[in-house]
Amino acid sequence: MTQASDQGVPPNLDQRLAAPAPGDQPAQVRRMVRRLGIGAALLAVTVALLLTFAGYRAYRETNTEVLRETELLVETLSGHAARFIEAADLMLDRLRQLGEETGWSDPAQSARLSAELRRLRGLMPAVMRLGIWDAEGRRLASTEDDLPAGFSVADRPYFAAHRPGPGGAAPEAANALAISEPLASQVDGSTIIVLSRRMSRPDGGFAGIVTLSFKPMELTLPPARLPPGGPASVFWTLGDQRTLAVKGPPAELAAKTGQEPARRRVGTYPLFVEAIPPKGAEFDRWLALMLPQLALGLVVLFGFGAGAWILLRWASAEDAHRSTLATLATRLRRSNADLEERVAERTRELSEAVAQRDLLMKEVNHRLKNSLQLACALVQMQGQTGSTPEVRQQLADTVARLQAIARVHDQLYQTDDVRRVAAAPYLRTLCADLEQSTLASQRFWRIVVTADPVDLPTDQAVPVGLMVNELVTNALKHGQPAEADGGNWIVEVGFSQLADGRLRLTVRDHGAGLPDDTLPRRDGSLGMKLLNGLTRQLNATLAVENAAPGARFIMTFRPQDVA
Repeated sequence: MTQASDQGVPPNLDQRLAAPAPGDQPAQVRRMVRRLGIGAALLAVTVALLLTFAGYRAYRETNTEVLRETELLVETLSGHAARFIEAADLMLDRLRQLGEETGWSDPAQSARLSAELRRLRGLMPAVMRLGIWDAEGRRLASTEDDLPAGFSVADRPYFAAHRPGPGGAAPEAANALAISEPLASQVDGSTIIVLSRRMSRPDGGFAGIVTLSFKPMELTLPPARLPPGGPASVFWTLGDQRTLAVKGPPAELAAKTGQEPARRRVGTYPLFVEAIPPKGAEFDRWLALMLPQLALGLVVLFGFGAGAWILLRWASAEDAHRSTLATLATRLRRSNADLEERVAERTRELSEAVAQRDLLMKEVNHRLKNSLQLACALVQMQGQTGSTPEVRQQLADTVARLQAIARVHDQLYQTDDVRRVAAAPYLRTLCADLEQSTLASQRFWRIVVTADPVDLPTDQAVPVGLMVNELVTNALKHGQPAEADGGNWIVEVGFSQLADGRLRLTVRDHGAGLPDDTLPRRDGSLGMKLLNGLTRQLNATLAVENAAPGARFIMTFRPQDVA
């Protein structure tokens, strides 16, 4: 030790601290500890500066990312709106050709063309109404047969956009596609947007217009689910800044976010899509990105600060204090290591249990589906040996009901979430099975399914499938039109979510309808008993109304909460 001191090497610090402390610590040890404390403080300042620089850089990157995502969203929505307008424009062009080629001197032409308009409207579910109007604004043909006498669109702005003469549009504008601002419908008072084009006589004169109406909300329906933390507001505006549709807060509230909106034109049309990023979006994203780094930085800062304080205190601390700190640190490391090992083991066990549960649920649904299909095959074999047509029909109905239940378990087998069933593919597959099973006996009919992309709780999917099976089967039995021409015998199945969160199921045929608007009461019918039982099971309301032509069954219920 004497030789080491002579060469300028400090004695071993642990040995000095373990030795009995004299009245004054050696000056050499105190200077060494003090230098270590100052070094730790400098390291803490360096870490703070690095965190500040990294935070500033990350904030700029998140701001750029939010703007880029908003611009990409606007581009996606503008493309969606462009495809919608292009499809509507193609339909208007077809209407214009029909209007210009039809001889309106024959009154029967209007009825035939109205039927063609209804067929065209069925090709594009978003369209509310189609119409052909003469040069005076009077109806030539439309999808609405019950318009009041003297109904005219001559005073509507979209008619003036194509009419020549004083107060009308310029020739080049009159021949272009016109997009109206949101208007109150003269038919039912709902808010609509009207697309229109001009019809011309053979000599080039003004012959009237063709119109297509849709609700503004059709523009706000995104082509895909919007990302979380999306824009505060999205606006669809005409070239003169007139707002057609808004998704989110109004423009004056959205402008308070202080963000510049991203704007893009919809194709070649005078329609624009604007999106305003939400207020504080870049800060929230920056905070989510930097929170782990900030936490780690604070831990490091605290460590260096505490180390500096401890080191500076070591110059006058007693040996017992240093020993206690070392012991506590060792125990803390051991406790942390033991706790991390327990948490890792428990996490592993829970992951394996969840995976095993999901596998078992899928296997149960798969086997249940196979069992139901086997039951269907057995009932079908029994039906082939039935003694009477009534018995065979009853067995066929039983097969359809079993297949409706089997479809639910088939959907559950193909999804990762066994608590919910996607309504749209389930109803389409179920109706396709019904088409296939009755194709040989009913040649001139088809089922049209229109379903919103919503999920059904599993406990409600089976009753809904059985309800659809019963109503569609009933429509095929009793809903044949008076004149079955192969085009009008359609069974329409609709499934949508209302504004208040309730779900609505509708089944409509095009037959002779019902004598009144009351639900038929045939207590002896198994189908009606099943309908009544399913309605009570879903806690739903079931109503029937004449659809002129045909009958429409409407069931409304609330979805169950899924834990």
